[in-house]
Amino acid sequence: MTAAPSSTAADWRQEWFEFEEATYLDTAAQSAMPKVAVRAALAAIEWKKFPQRMPDSAYEEIPTRVRASLARLLAARPEEIALTTGASTGMAAVAYGLDWKPGQEILTGKAEFPAQFSTWKPLEEREGVKLRVVAPRERFLTAEDFIAALTPQTRLVSASLVRFDDASLLDSARLAAACHAQGALLLLDASQCCGAMPMNVALSAGRSGRPKDTLLAPAVMFTPNSWRSR
Repeated sequence: MTAAPSSTAADWRQEWFEFEEATYLDTAAQSAMPKVAVRAALAAIEWKKFPQRMPDSAYEEIPTRVRASLARLLAARPEEIALTTGASTGMAAVAYGLDWKPGQEILTGKAEFPAQFSTWKPLEEREGVKLRVVAPRERFLTAEDFIAALTPQTRLVSASLVRFDDASLLDSARLAAACHAQGALLLLDASQCCGAMPMNVALSAGRSGRPKDTLLAPAVMFTPNSWRSR
């Protein structure tokens, strides 16, 4: 009898605490923390209790290691990763980091997550740009809907890679190619899917090279609620 091949794959069931009485699905509102994240959080709390014991590595080596881990998750390079408190903070950094010209347009989807509107709407008064809301022509909002709405004034398209309300998946590669041809930027909010589906930022950008005109904004994953921001 031939012995069954041994598996070196991790048993991820052992990395989480048992829910026991429930099948928990509401991870978009409150995500359960894996054991490794709990251990890291407890260590960080100890550093806050006794800051004189905090090693120098907490300031440089740990962020570097986190960037490297996220780069592997997203098929990116560590220097392409920015660590923020969440997707909203990342989007705000883009909003205030770009040089805007009056008359430029920002496209987002109808009934998008509120962060899309709280980030871009204030720029209308501050920068003289226009936020245009794209409605779906059929049941779900698609890349084709955004592409049809592009104009020479479009500077940025900001959309969810996976929608929070209907779980529809945007064809990001198709939209990125259209934005690239138009000379526009594409910002993808990956809050609903980062870590739950394979991701490749180069492919999401629609090119084999690195996505210089596509920005990805994952939410904070598996952290305490007091640290968590979308």
